[in-house]
Amino acid sequence: MKMFFRAGAWGGMAAMLAGWSAVYGQGQPAPEPEVKGPRIQFLETSHDFGTVQPTDKLTYDFMVTNLGNAVLEITDVTSSCGCTTIGAWDRTVPARGTGKIPVRLDPTALWGATTKSIAVSCNDPTHRGETLQIHVNVLRDVEVAPQTAHFIQVEGEMTNQTRTVRILNNLAEPLTLQPPESTNPNFVPELRTVKEGKEYQLIITCLGKVAERAQGTITIPTSSRKAGVLNVSAYVMRQPAIAVTPASVSLPANLNEASPDSFVLLRNYSVSPLQVSDATVNAAGVTVQTVVADPGKFFNFRIMFPPKFRVPAGESLELTFKTSHPRYPVVRVPIVEQAAAPPAALSK
Repeated sequence: MKMFFRAGAWGGMAAMLAGWSAVYGQGQPAPEPEVKGPRIQFLETSHDFGTVQPTDKLTYDFMVTNLGNAVLEITDVTSSCGCTTIGAWDRTVPARGTGKIPVRLDPTALWGATTKSIAVSCNDPTHRGETLQIHVNVLRDVEVAPQTAHFIQVEGEMTNQTRTVRILNNLAEPLTLQPPESTNPNFVPELRTVKEGKEYQLIITCLGKVAERAQGTITIPTSSRKAGVLNVSAYVMRQPAIAVTPASVSLPANLNEASPDSFVLLRNYSVSPLQVSDATVNAAGVTVQTVVADPGKFFNFRIMFPPKFRVPAGESLELTFKTSHPRYPVVRVPIVEQAAAPPAALSK
């Protein structure tokens, strides 16, 4: 078959081909714009070690690249836990160069799925900090979770709070547990069988009134030489029956025409509902509004000051209110005035 082109048509085709050649024929990508200053970039900011044993040695190098045209300085690298240590990292990374931050994780004291964080500081003006994460799932012969039972007791009140600890046997052979014993009589342990030889529950009950802080250890002998004796810590902290926030009201040194209001929050931690009354401030012109946010539990006191209010010299101001709690019949919240800033020195 013969093909014929008119002169004008061929000229148009040639122009089109020339345009394509100009755009695609060269095969050269456009040059990347130069990045001024240091620029930090990690190959990855998270690493998962997967499922490991408590005795495994875990190390990993986070690779860092400097995309800028100036030296990148990595000034500090800190971990969120003592189980994570940072090796000798590259403190300087040249322009367009790479460096590394070696990390070692000790899983000896860890159990189950855990995440640890690493904070990196550098001189990148657009990104002075970066957070790296390492993930691991520590599989123990016998898992005890949690390893510490926390309790909170309201002052002056009895408690019978309970906490549940799961005990799971990952060994091939069945596991037998002996009756648990407690070093502190305030913590009463009870062992329950979920699946014979495989899974158990340790129920810890905190009884009676305890001191401001109390702790104890629950021990459970096992039939396994590998597991030995299981230990669970118990800890209780005493909580005040009521809490006032803030502990004192702070006023600016000089109040202008639009005097700011101050707010005080009262929270009741007791099991008994709380009633408040007679909220007042011992200063003329100052008024107090009581707002019940949650009946018996939360109260807000709004303190309204007149314009240009000043704390009278030599006087102690306070917000006072009465409560129905026998330990706190009257609550006093000091009101203090901030010291005025010294005048600026005049230059000669």
